Amino acid sequence: MREDVFPYEEIVNLPHHVSHSRTQMPLHDRAAQFAPFAALTGYSESIDETVRQVEAQFEHYEREQDIGDRTYATYASDNSPILPPVPVVRHRVVGPE
Repeated sequence: MREDVFPYEEIVNLPHHVSHSRTQMPLHDRAAQFAPFAALTGYSESIDETVRQVEAQFEHYEREQDIGDRTYATYASDNSPILPPVPVVRHRVVGPE
């Protein structure tokens, strides 16, 4: 088979077969044939659980941000330096004598 030829070229333009001895199945009934398959059973619940977890984590970060904002506001309202004082630890390096 040549690569430049469409593999179904001989049949792609044939007319659609319609049976004269059988009636066509209603679309509702045709769709019902595939309903029991449900390949993604539980997928929606999994997505909902992931959304719940992410929202809970986001709310946690928002609470942490609120605590940080209140801490900053406390220091800013006291006309204190923007950052709280950091304890300074002084030590002496002992070297060879």
